[in-house]
Amino acid sequence: MLVGQLILGERSGYFEEWTAGYGLREIAQFLMQFPKNELVVVGTEGIFGTLPDGIEIYFADRPNVIFQGGKATISAELKTAAKAHPTFFIKNTGRLDIIFNNIELLQEYPKASKPDGTHESIYLYKVYPDISTPSAKSR
Repeated sequence: MLVGQLILGERSGYFEEWTAGYGLREIAQFLMQFPKNELVVVGTEGIFGTLPDGIEIYFADRPNVIFQGGKATISAELKTAAKAHPTFFIKNTGRLDIIFNNIELLQEYPKASKPDGTHESIYLYKVYPDISTPSAKSR
């Protein structure tokens, strides 16, 4: 191995796969636009590691932003929270490939390109309550 180069397995984890942190800072900046006195609920597909821990580190002084790590699904708790508070969901490519009603894709943040030219992304969704609202196909 040459100095400054990573073996493919390491490169993939740091830059290309779900473990790469691309987009977390931008999502944090978006969520910080809400006033500190307004409760914001954020669900993540994951209960440790990059999601939710990688995003939570930006909010040590923002107790109004609540994170709910979980399975790769929009939970009943998130749908209920959306009735009273701005509610969002963060997930990675390929972790949630089914259609959900009542979500809107707000932003996609691509990770580094893989050697084959493809790339994964992290997605930020707005979650709406279970009423007549926008729907989107998850990516």
